[in-house]
Amino acid sequence: MRVPSLQSMIDLYGLSMELTLEAQRFQIQVEELKRLALNSEVLAVRSGTQGEVFQTIAREIGRLSAQVTEVITALIKSVQSVGDKAIHSAATARLCERYKSALDRGIEGKTLTDVQDRYNDIGNGMVQDLDAIYHALIEASKTLQDISRLQVQLPMIATLLNIEANRDVNTDQAVGANAKHLLQLKQNLSELLELVIEKTSRTLTFLSNLFSSTH
Repeated sequence: MRVPSLQSMIDLYGLSMELTLEAQRFQIQVEELKRLALNSEVLAVRSGTQGEVFQTIAREIGRLSAQVTEVITALIKSVQSVGDKAIHSAATARLCERYKSALDRGIEGKTLTDVQDRYNDIGNGMVQDLDAIYHALIEASKTLQDISRLQVQLPMIATLLNIEANRDVNTDQAVGANAKHLLQLKQNLSELLELVIEKTSRTLTFLSNLFSSTH
């Protein structure tokens, strides 16, 4: 077994910070979606006979935002764990490099066994930690792909808002503004989701290559 190098842990930390930044930007837009859902509920109360339709639409927006929030929160938690593990493993990797250097110099006797055992124990621990993070990111990546359906659902909801707005002159302007805002949010979310998926994929590829080099 080859122990991950200090530089690889530094590189992994850099990737995790990039992914965290994009995920947090995505999260901000999801919070906007939550506010829009709340606005839609308020409009539903004010819209009289059309209120039931608006309430259904508002609930759907709220359901989507809650689902996406759960996924992106879990992703950020996983990525932050990657960063924490990378920082901790950087110090461990530095120690392992010292052990490896001592082994390469040809130490003998009991000291050789002690150093070799310690080197293997630390290396195995690092690989196990990174393996756990890798599988957590795999699950998050699968769910992120599922969220891509927002690109279809949000425009459909915006269309419904516009249709209902045209049926009720009292809410025409406000609901129309909500529909326009929803379409803009859809564009922002789509762009950021693409970035999050791409950076998640890059991190997973890096980890996969890292595992290959340790066996």
